[in-house]
Amino acid sequence: MKAKLLLISLSLLLGGCASVGLRPTRIEEISRVELKDFCKRNNLKYTYQPFYENIVLYDDSLKIELKPGLSYVSINGFVENLHQKVSYEKGKVFIPGSLEDILIKFRRRRIKDLSSFIPREIKRIVIDPGHGGRDPGAISPWGLKEKDVNLKIAKYLYSLLRKEGFRVYLTRNGDYFVSLKERVSFAKKRKADLFISIHANANPYSSRLRGFEVYYGSLKFLDTQSKILATAEELYKNNNTLPISLKNILGKMAYQENRRRTRYLASAILDSAEKLGLFTNKVLGAPFYVLKYNICPALLIEVGYLTNRYEEKLLRTSLYQRQLASAILQGILKLKNYTQRIIAER
Repeated sequence: MKAKLLLISLSLLLGGCASVGLRPTRIEEISRVELKDFCKRNNLKYTYQPFYENIVLYDDSLKIELKPGLSYVSINGFVENLHQKVSYEKGKVFIPGSLEDILIKFRRRRIKDLSSFIPREIKRIVIDPGHGGRDPGAISPWGLKEKDVNLKIAKYLYSLLRKEGFRVYLTRNGDYFVSLKERVSFAKKRKADLFISIHANANPYSSRLRGFEVYYGSLKFLDTQSKILATAEELYKNNNTLPISLKNILGKMAYQENRRRTRYLASAILDSAEKLGLFTNKVLGAPFYVLKYNICPALLIEVGYLTNRYEEKLLRTSLYQRQLASAILQGILKLKNYTQRIIAER
């Protein structure tokens, strides 16, 4: 009898071992969840663009960006390592289960961590007079140096913004050289809410070109989110540490909230310039360094063409310089009101 019981016990034990042998597959299946099921379980909505392989999960307080083939995810402006790649199989997207644990942490952090997604009120503004010192910028055929025009307009704008109650900083307040990297670093150290770079244009091939232009950092020219995260992942593999904080990674591109406000400001400044009777061109996207690497909303303004004789004469006068500063001020005030409305709505 004991022998029979022993045989039965052994058979049950061996049977249990056989079923355990199948569990790695089940565990693997449990550790990832199909996109639709994941969103349903976590009360999220999603958009998926198969052609671009862009996936965005969201609710009222979360924005999650991920991509098949990557194990990093962007959540409200913070990069997290899922330790398992998002996968695409047989027409379905599978999300690593580890994302659920990360979401719990983020939802507990609430307002503190969501501040990177909700725009801050504009209080601190950095004005960047382009060029300076050994770098004169463009020089008109009649001897006017861009660096001098930029600084004068920047100082007028500085005074106007101070009167409106803003905390204002100049990247340079004299004729000396400041590198592009130092200008961006200057804004980061002062936790700027807005960065305005002032320049004057020139075209050696046509003296007819004239007008006020506003540039913002365009996604057309910058790295896409997926490329940035892929680069970060590759560096992580090689060094076993994430090379840059997410804020710096996202600082290299015009992420959506900043981009929307930047474009709004660009249009507002151009409209203000037109109302003041200034000759304007249009709002343009460009990959300028100070736009590409600033964390805060950033614009580069070309106040006019030094190679146009009529405009060059205007740019020499303090009256016109003050008009330009006033146009920029009016645009900033519009953005301030716009930002306050967004904050109130959220």
